[in-house]
Formats: sequence, structure tokens, C-alpha cells
Amino acid sequence: MTTAVTTIRQTLDADRVTVFRFDADGAGTAIARSRRKARTPLSEPSPDGPYTLDAPIMRSGGDGTAEVWGLLMVRAHPRAQNWDLATPSFLRRLADQLAIAIRQSELYREAQTQLTRHRQIADRLQHDVLHDTLTGLPNRTALMKRLCQVCQPREPGDGFSKFAILFLDFNGFKKINDSWGHAAGDRVLKIVARRLQTCIRDTDLVARLGGDEFVILLEPIREIADAIEVGDRIHQVLQGAIELQETTLTIATSIGIAIGQSPSAVPEQLLDEADRAMYQAKRKGLPHVVFGDAGGSDFWANS
Repeated sequence: MTTAVTTIRQTLDADRVTVFRFDADGAGTAIARSRRKARTPLSEPSPDGPYTLDAPIMRSGGDGTAEVWGLLMVRAHPRAQNWDLATPSFLRRLADQLAIAIRQSELYREAQTQLTRHRQIADRLQHDVLHDTLTGLPNRTALMKRLCQVCQPREPGDGFSKFAILFLDFNGFKKINDSWGHAAGDRVLKIVARRLQTCIRDTDLVARLGGDEFVILLEPIREIADAIEVGDRIHQVLQGAIELQETTLTIATSIGIAIGQSPSAVPEQLLDEADRAMYQAKRKGLPHVVFGDAGGSDFWANS
């Protein structure tokens, strides 16, 4: 709009061109203005001072009617070289062209607004598809997508990448729901989710599979000890007291650990191995159990 009024001012050699938009109450608000530098005074006073012409800017309605949208106002000095162009009919044609440009600009902004809204909806849907509603953590779909990426063959020279899956299940969590209700259980799960996020690096992932089952992907790791160290850290942070309806409780968890190495790892198999290791830990009363593959033979490392 500013470019348009500047072009009009230069074409007419005018002192000032202003576009007003009428408000709902009939008042006018200047939305674009172009002024020229002060003109050199006439050597002889002119009987005619600066004068102004204006033309309404019409806006077409959807039913074929038209209403006054605003006003094009041009102020010029009698010395203006092209002021003879500024006849009322010429200004009306300029105002009509401005109306078209304004409408196109409005349509463009509306289209951009709709596009932004659609993108936001698409982003939200994508987020909801990949995240748990309760905790906001990535869900099973997001975890498997990330695992598939981790297990893909690497570029030549990248070598092999070792990673670990920690499968968590909380001991006695059902009692919390039975004793204090599902709302209390949901609150505990949210607290646990936040605490688990403090145990990992930016390259790792915490996901909730559902219920009280969580999975942590550590990628990359150097050796099994790295995964066991994170498991110890998880047990430590979960020992912190949780205040719940005049009751203080702590969460104990059983952790199953599976070690994988790209590009030979199979995501579903690794997740199943970590799940089996978790049940071994729960059955034996151990903090965590590691299940992996060394030289093609399975081994269990109780911790």
C-alpha cells in the first residue's frame, strides 16, 4: 500500500497522498501516506494555495452492491507539474485500482491465515499421533519410528552404532489406582514422566507405551555399563517422595535392558527382548536385568 501511494504522489507531483479507511463509527484512519520534501517557495506569491482532491474507495459486496471502504486524498500545490492529471475522474480510476489492490491484499492475507491455521492443525494432528495424551511423551508409534531410523544401515565409513532399550514397569502401580482413584494414578504418571526425562541426554528418547509401561531409548552407547548407569539413575530419581492425597509414596520399578547394534538390530525383536528382561527383573526381585546378544548367543546379566 505504501508503494502504491508513493507511486501516485510521484506521478501527480503531489505534496501528499493519503489513504483513509473508514471505521465502523464512520471515522477515518490513515493506513498509508506518502509525503514529499518541502517544496521551494514561489518567487511570487500565488493566489491559490495548496488544494486537495479526493475520491472514494469503493468495496464490492457479495450481493453485487458496493459500499464506501475509504478515501483517496491527494494534496498538491498549483506548481505541481502533472496536477492536470488529477481530475476527479482520473482520481476515481486510481481509487478503483486501489480498491482492487486492497481486495487482493486482503484475499492474500486471508489465504495466508487459512494456510497457517491448516498447518497448525496438521502439526497438532501429527503431534497427537506421535505423543501420549496424558504425559506428552512420545508414544509407541513414535518410539518404533525412531527405532527403525536407528536400525537403518549407515553410510559407508559411519561404522556401527550401539544403543540400548530400557523397558520400565512400576511395581504395585495398580494399588495406587485402586486406593486413590485413576486421577491420582494419572498424576503419579505425569510426575514419573518428568523425572524420567531428567535421566537422559538430548539424543535419547523417553516414550510411554500405555498404562505404567515406559521405554527409554539410549542412542548411542559405548557399552552395557552405560545403560546400567542410566537404570541406576532412574531408580534413584524415583525414590523421591510423591505427595498424594495426604499420603507420601515412592515408586519402585523393574527395568529390562536390551542392547542393539545397527544395522543388524530388529526393532520389534529388541523391544520384545527388553520386555522379557523386565519380567525377569520383576520375577526375581532385581532392579534390572540385561538381555543382549554376544557372538550370536543370548546371555542374561543380572544386576
